[in-house]
Amino acid sequence: FFYTRNPHLNEVPKNEEHLHTKVYLHKLGDEPVNDEFIFGQNRDDMIGIKLSLDGRYLAISVAQTWLKNDLLIYNTASKDTIPLVVGKEAQFNIHFGESLILIHTNLGNNNCRVYSLDLENLFKPIEEWIELIFPSEFKLEHIRLIKSRIIGVYLENAVSRAKIFDFSGKLTQVVEADLYANFGGLNSNREEEEFFYSLDSFIFPKIAYRFDPNLNKSIEYRRTDNPINPDDYVVKQEWFESKDGIKVPMFILHKKNIVLDNSNPTVIYGYGGFGNNNPPSFMRGWVPWLEKGGVFAVANIRGGGEFGEEWHRAGIRDKKQNSFDDFIA
Repeated sequence: FFYTRNPHLNEVPKNEEHLHTKVYLHKLGDEPVNDEFIFGQNRDDMIGIKLSLDGRYLAISVAQTWLKNDLLIYNTASKDTIPLVVGKEAQFNIHFGESLILIHTNLGNNNCRVYSLDLENLFKPIEEWIELIFPSEFKLEHIRLIKSRIIGVYLENAVSRAKIFDFSGKLTQVVEADLYANFGGLNSNREEEEFFYSLDSFIFPKIAYRFDPNLNKSIEYRRTDNPINPDDYVVKQEWFESKDGIKVPMFILHKKNIVLDNSNPTVIYGYGGFGNNNPPSFMRGWVPWLEKGGVFAVANIRGGGEFGEEWHRAGIRDKKQNSFDDFIA
């Protein structure tokens, strides 16, 4: 198997042991010191690897920031490493199917698109790639492949939703969910048709589902005990105007018998950093607060990733003040 590893102590200068990532090939039964070096160039490279289903190609993602990466392809037979994408100001995530690869990228559009490439003719210029899933109003956060379909996870007004496509890029199904139930916990296998996922919300903890390919629908698989009655609560999303006029969404959660007259203790939470999202999720530790009449709000301020890379960049570096202005507003 292929794997990445960092240096042992004393192999590099002190405090650099978490850097200098390299890719190796290990054969079961061999001593690790004899593992074959495959790739690794720069001290600060962040490296990820994925292997094709037939073991023929190893995709190597190389990045030094969270905003862009290169893609290289290592041929396990010829032992050549060939660049696929280098020097582009975008993120590229590669997924291997049986006879093709899919590339999920924010190249040219921060809401992302998916390209398709024939496994037998990989090294085409980007201009010749086939666009399979086009950018939409909402950000396509990531994709997952199963045997004959593509699962696309979108972020719609700070709530994750899942859609299913065939390998021609045609939308075949939308995974049903309550209004503020967040899709997550996706588990699948590239060689199987079924997949598992979970939904959770401010008012119920995770419920696991199995997608049955024969019935073409989701079936509840396992449910977490809920310490509250969802019918006793109100969840809503409101939009407010920040200092510069930008509209920002905020989730608000409270018991139904609460009158919002400024007399209720309220906690407002925001993060606004590193492109992280704050979707609805069950917060067991806050149940006593809510049961006693407290209000909880989550503001999806800039600097997070709720509306793609532009939302993230609008709250970092010289624009960091936007995050604070959003929260104050």
